[in-house]
Amino acid sequence: MLQSMREKTQGIIAGAIVGLIAITFALWGIQNYLKGDSATREVAKVNGVEITQNELHIAYERAKRMQMLNLGSAFSLDQQIQARIKQEVLQELIKSTVINSAAQKMGMGIGAFQLNSAIAALPVFQSNGKFSMERFNDALANLGYSEKDFIDEMKHSLIVTQLQMGIVTSDFILPNELDYAKQLLNQKRDFGYFIINPNIFNQQVTISAAEEQKYYHDHIADFMSPEKISLVYLQLSADDLQKQIKPSEAQLKQYYQEHLDMFSSPKKWQIAKMVIPVPQNADAATVAKIQAELNSIATRARAGEDFNKLAGSSGTLSWMVRNEMLADFASTIEKLSVGQISEPFRTKEGMNLVKIIAITPAKSQEYAQIADKIKKTYMHQQLMQLFAEQSDKLADLTYTNSDSLVPAANALNLAVKTTPLVTKDGAKTGILADPKIIKAAFSDTVLKQNYNSSPIELHAGEVVVLRIKEHVPAAAIPFAKVKAIVGSRLKQAATAQKVADLAKEIQGLLESGKSVHDLSVKYNLAWHSISRSARNESGVENNIAKAAFALTPPEDAKTAIVTTVLANDAYAVVQLKQVYRDAANTMRADQLQDVGKDLQVSMGEYTYSLFTRGLMHKAKVKINESVAKDVEGQ
Repeated sequence: MLQSMREKTQGIIAGAIVGLIAITFALWGIQNYLKGDSATREVAKVNGVEITQNELHIAYERAKRMQMLNLGSAFSLDQQIQARIKQEVLQELIKSTVINSAAQKMGMGIGAFQLNSAIAALPVFQSNGKFSMERFNDALANLGYSEKDFIDEMKHSLIVTQLQMGIVTSDFILPNELDYAKQLLNQKRDFGYFIINPNIFNQQVTISAAEEQKYYHDHIADFMSPEKISLVYLQLSADDLQKQIKPSEAQLKQYYQEHLDMFSSPKKWQIAKMVIPVPQNADAATVAKIQAELNSIATRARAGEDFNKLAGSSGTLSWMVRNEMLADFASTIEKLSVGQISEPFRTKEGMNLVKIIAITPAKSQEYAQIADKIKKTYMHQQLMQLFAEQSDKLADLTYTNSDSLVPAANALNLAVKTTPLVTKDGAKTGILADPKIIKAAFSDTVLKQNYNSSPIELHAGEVVVLRIKEHVPAAAIPFAKVKAIVGSRLKQAATAQKVADLAKEIQGLLESGKSVHDLSVKYNLAWHSISRSARNESGVENNIAKAAFALTPPEDAKTAIVTTVLANDAYAVVQLKQVYRDAANTMRADQLQDVGKDLQVSMGEYTYSLFTRGLMHKAKVKINESVAKDVEGQ
């Protein structure tokens, strides 16, 4: 257990360091060095297409980060939640793969110009209303994307959207369907209703002491004072540790010399390219035909024609560094000069033709120019190292001394802090507002076995270990203190039942032919008569209007009657008298057009959902559960 705790703590810190390094060097393609065997481990195979563990891991991390952003302090990540997120992400990847494969089989595709236009139009990549390469790179780095991964995902997304819109917008409605919808929307009705309020029974309902006592004992769980605890805890903060790091000029210069690669920009190529997919099992004749087509384009481009237009990819420009390229792609690029067009060459993506637009040589930055950046980077590295060491010690000391926080507090010079009593609902502010703290405090290990908790990461750079200071068990509140509440509940329930019974009684009498006038006199109720009411008629309560328009139109002079619940335990008995269908002719042309559009989109979306369900039903999906479960461990 101790060893696993140490590994967990180091994993948290190591993850933070790797995250910072990935963000810093995302533009240089360093993420390619991080891909190991996990990238090729198969999580699932969908219609012959592999989903790798690395793909699932990336999608899982993005989904987890999105939940963190959406839920804020309410975000909690136990094993059950992890498993749920992994399952949802895997299913979404499978569905996306199925739909994408279907779209490609239908011959759907996205041209480079269309793709680049869509990316350039995204506000997140714009500065002053124009596409900014700097913002593009920064955003991708923060999201954990390489340029190639993002463009591939964007392309797949646009293809799926193309398929969806193709189905949705091609659906249609028949004139009789539009006419029927028009009639329903503009239909008017005559109806009337009684409203039965609970207050008419206020003087008729009495509750005995015996009934109150019985309810109290039968519902004792409702009258318990909640369980409460107070905590003592140690809080290790990177912000506090930072004050201990005071590097000298000599240390910073030495760090600079030892990490020159971190403060240099690598060589970059700006390229325009054309790729024609080639099946892996393509015969020589097919390959030769594609190669001849690319040779023709290359010849014409060298003669002065526009490469992008010839390739059908106007504006397909991207900056790349060596580490972002496949090995066979890079070996060709490195041999070309600015303006040169390559010979056709084959990679796993297909047959390629590339033109070099510009080259930016590698460049080192002088120490004096980036002294502040060097100091910041050095201090951050030292802080992460110190925080990792202190976290490791905190985990060890609070585990080996599981009944006290004092040894760890003395060794790490940390203050033992306390909290007031709190229930499982936590507090609105402070450490007790964090769900992870409350969950750990009320766990069996901490609450029942009285051990120190495992280290709890509140957020990056802050770890807490806690234990119980005081425990106040849940207890029954004396009957005398809740007698008024019990009596009120019983009276409300009895009154509500009387109202419901009376509503059913009146409905039955109306259905048997009793007149509205006689019932109004007998029960002292007002009858509300509504003529030619629209669905959203002002002055009519929403639930009553819904009930009236949900009734089947009366036939053979019979009326349709229903009872519906209103606010505050009131009931309404609604009687439908007549339906007017001729009102449909009053709809304006623009309103009718909007109704037609909405109905067409609704039917199209339904058709698309049926289409995707059919694809999923026919798909051949094989999931490697053991690999999928190992995502968090990457």
